[in-house]
Amino acid sequence: MDDLSLDPALGGPQPQVDVGGRDHRVPGSEKGDGLGLCGLEDRDWIALDPTPVTYFDSGTVGSFELVDRRPGELARVELGEDPVGCLEVALSPKRDRLGVVQAKADEDEHSHPHGPTGLTPSVAVQNRYVAATGTAGMEQVPCVVVDRAAGETTRQELAAAGVLAEDYDIVADEETVYLPVTDPAAVPETHTVVEREVERREQPTTPADLLGTTPSYERIGTIAVIKEDDPARAAQVADAIVASDLPIETVLNSTSKVKGEYRLRDYELIRGDSTATVHREYGYTYAVDLAEVYFTPRLATERHRVAQRVQAGETVFDMFAGVGPYAIPAADRGARVVAVDKNPAAARALRANADRNGVADRITVHEGDVRAVATEYPDWADRIVMNLPHTGAEFLATALEVAGDQATIHYYDIQHESAPFAPGETAVTEAGTAAGYETTVEHRQVVRSYAPHELNVRLDVTVTRNA
Repeated sequence: MDDLSLDPALGGPQPQVDVGGRDHRVPGSEKGDGLGLCGLEDRDWIALDPTPVTYFDSGTVGSFELVDRRPGELARVELGEDPVGCLEVALSPKRDRLGVVQAKADEDEHSHPHGPTGLTPSVAVQNRYVAATGTAGMEQVPCVVVDRAAGETTRQELAAAGVLAEDYDIVADEETVYLPVTDPAAVPETHTVVEREVERREQPTTPADLLGTTPSYERIGTIAVIKEDDPARAAQVADAIVASDLPIETVLNSTSKVKGEYRLRDYELIRGDSTATVHREYGYTYAVDLAEVYFTPRLATERHRVAQRVQAGETVFDMFAGVGPYAIPAADRGARVVAVDKNPAAARALRANADRNGVADRITVHEGDVRAVATEYPDWADRIVMNLPHTGAEFLATALEVAGDQATIHYYDIQHESAPFAPGETAVTEAGTAAGYETTVEHRQVVRSYAPHELNVRLDVTVTRNA
């Protein structure tokens, strides 16, 4: 083993690690007054982190996890029945990981069936929570660790789930992103949670700080949309939003409900000079002009749920596509997409957004009535998106016209909370029977509360053509 050179920043007694009820000293320098650094720059080294452990005091460790430098690759290291002698360790050059340089049995007192290391590798991962070393001036915080390519998508997923710790900085290196979380137990099991040193953010000034009350607003890109009947109150809220640390340039006051065949609202421009912006959602960007197209960020998580179901090679027919928040992620996942919208402004924006997101070659955009467009795609679709919740039932026959021998229909509806799914199930079944399809409801999803006692819901329905 390389000579250990003392790291003076970590002076003090050697840490003790208790494994399975037995004390084992983690050696430092010969004087025992600190952990050592060794020549890791020449190693493609791996880190062996006790979980959980207190590094500079007594801690209890029942197991270790082997953590490769390549993100997401974990392997469990099981301890044998006999005591392990010692673990020779070193800190990484960044001092963010405790690495095992050498593990060896206590040869004077014990023999071990697994050889001199006393460690048995296994591929079973039984603990996703990995501890890291400490550095003065930083805080140890649980973080989800992902590849950089998945960083933004994961950040939005964690934010939508309410577990992203906004009080701490996100940390990234060349290959990996660390996203602080508030509750490791609430993180989906598909993610690895590690404990890492991160800096606490300076708290931004919010509209609530300036107003003394929390205003209601919706963020779409650099636009905040409020709904205030009192002009003086609208101006006061708009001023607070613009003066806060939010990246807002424009404040619109919504003065009507969704109306017309293009589902638009009327807006009063309170602050700023444009109703157009670029909105970011789950790693995708959408140019929208709220004066010309319908868009709501409240369905971001719902759109992501549906996108995750899309498989590469599928044919997807988006009947009411808007600016593309269903069509573009589907195309990005490898599907061939036909996207239709009657609103010329929405169709133009969809084409531009497909190009800006790099999927223009996999999306065919049609401007017009979907009932007319459907005649060009008989028996074509593997998956059909019907996000027109108030009047979707009127278009079920059209959906079945483009459906292949077997297809999935994502059917949206808004109904009373007492029976939110029943009307949609009845409508889908009746339409399927008339078109010669068997229908099976695979999943029922409450999307959100739409109004008092009304729910926005989704039915995932498999339709199979009768033989």
